[in-house]
Amino acid sequence: LIQVVVVGVPDQRWSEVGLAFYVGRQDVTLEQARSFLSDRLARYKHPHHMVRLEAMPLLANGKINRPLLQSMALRGEEIQDHGLISG
Repeated sequence: LIQVVVVGVPDQRWSEVGLAFYVGRQDVTLEQARSFLSDRLARYKHPHHMVRLEAMPLLANGKINRPLLQSMALRGEEIQDHGLISG
């Protein structure tokens, strides 16, 4: 089972692209993710970057803390800490 949250990050060419934070297998590549999504999601919505996390940050109510993920993506701290896989 893989848990995924996609947030928008600035991009020079497209203005904004998706960055997928995920928890799960270490061997998931961006190409595999895009292949899986090809029949399920419009191509322009596919993530351009992926970052693996040990666990999703949660709010007190148990929901995923999307604002924190967005903030981390914009600051680039998680990308540097966990390694960015770009496509």
